[in-house]
Amino acid sequence: HGEDYFRDGEARVIARLLANGPCVLATGGGAFMRAETRDRIRDKAISIWLKADADTIMKRVRRRADRPLLQTADPEATVNRLLSEREPVYQTADLTIGSRDVPHDRVVDECIDALRARLCAGAPATQHTTDG
Repeated sequence: HGEDYFRDGEARVIARLLANGPCVLATGGGAFMRAETRDRIRDKAISIWLKADADTIMKRVRRRADRPLLQTADPEATVNRLLSEREPVYQTADLTIGSRDVPHDRVVDECIDALRARLCAGAPATQHTTDG
């Protein structure tokens, strides 16, 4: 049904999830481009931009062939165009964390530390551990 139809449904789901109370909600990059969705997130949540460069993004999206916006003759040019269009909007996120080729746990810990710093200014940091 096309991108607009998809984004409408996505906006409804995000609104419903945000209304259900505290949660971690990972949206795709296009979701944050819709002003209505950004406003809802701003009102009910803390947004985190997991900032990745074009090379990192390409490495990740090459693993899957089901990215509709990248079904183009030049996916790398498409990623670069999308980044240039989206980055000014992404910069309005409450927090920015570098997303790079490190273990996911490390980025998660950085997100938790940034959230703690924002929500509990002055509170002591705790050690993050994972149970094996």
